This record gives sequence, structure tokens and C-alpha cells, in this order.
Amino acid sequence: MGKAKNLSVLMNGAPVGWLARSAKGIVSFGYDENWLSDRNRRPLSLSLPLTAQVYSGNRVENFFDNLLPDNMALRNR
Repeated sequence: MGKAKNLSVLMNGAPVGWLARSAKGIVSFGYDENWLSDRNRRPLSLSLPLTAQVYSGNRVENFFDNLLPDNMALRNR
């Protein structure tokens, strides 16, 4: 099995949440507690509403995949 991987998600330099891929390949996203309590907060996407819920599956993969370039050579760098 592979190793779990985690990334911090930032918006304009502010920590918004985290993105993780489990050892089994499941991708999940959760908002940072401080972001949820910030009065200037906003969701990353309408498909990822501002809640303490951890999101996983297609809604997470599709949102973050859409942020990447279409060119597979660039993605594989």
C-alpha cells in the first residue's frame, strides 16, 4: 500500500483547509477550523459548502482536478 499524502489548501495566502489522499487512494478535503470561524470566510466551491464536514469522493476530486492544467505533460512534472 502507498503512503498517505496531505496538502494545505490556501486562498490568497490564508489557510482554508487540507486535501488528503489516503493510502487506499481516497481523496478528501476539510476546512480549517479557523477558516470556518473567520467572518470573511467563503467556500472554495458551491460543491464544497462551509461546514466542519469532511468531503470525499467525486465532488472533491472533480473540483481540484479542474484547477490543474489540461496538458498531462505539465501535470506529470
